[in-house]
Amino acid sequence: MIRIRVSSGGQGEALPFSIIGSNKFHVEQNVSIQIIALLLRGDSYPRKLAKDLGISHTTVLRKLKDLLDENVVDFRVEGKNRVYFLKKTLESRVYVFMTEWYTLKALIEQAPHLRSVVRTIQEREDIPLAVLFGSYAKGTADQRSDIDVYIETGEREVKQELERCHSRLSIKIGPWDQENLLIQEIAKNHVIIKGVERYYEKTKFFE
Repeated sequence: MIRIRVSSGGQGEALPFSIIGSNKFHVEQNVSIQIIALLLRGDSYPRKLAKDLGISHTTVLRKLKDLLDENVVDFRVEGKNRVYFLKKTLESRVYVFMTEWYTLKALIEQAPHLRSVVRTIQEREDIPLAVLFGSYAKGTADQRSDIDVYIETGEREVKQELERCHSRLSIKIGPWDQENLLIQEIAKNHVIIKGVERYYEKTKFFE
């Protein structure tokens, strides 16, 4: 089963797929990316970040200082604690995009059978935005799971052609509508296959 687990205060609680907890990325030079991945889920305290990442509080504080100096994160004071959050800056945007690309890379490494699906979608010029969701994005997929992908298009031919090429693909198409319940669910748990910049334009994350 393809599953990513990180410490979050529970006992083996399954969290959405991400680079968090991936041994390949669990080295100090990638701690900044892992911190960004957690802050994309919500504002956080340094001690919680350290616990979720399984690293020392000192290391997290050092990396947060670096990100603060780089204009990527900021903090507010709640009681005696600092709560860190992502800024809406160009520097933050670069780190967020890197995090999304690393997440896709980590997924392919853990589920190499998705490589051909990702390549096929990325090579199509008529697909501006493609986002993996469902069990693979949630970290609960097994080898028999459908590969759920949202594609921003109104062309049913795109859906039909892709599903013919890959029998386990389940394609949802349509405009990106923030009021749509499926779109809201995708925004919570996803891996972007194509169109990272377009995704963040659609979600207005940096506005």
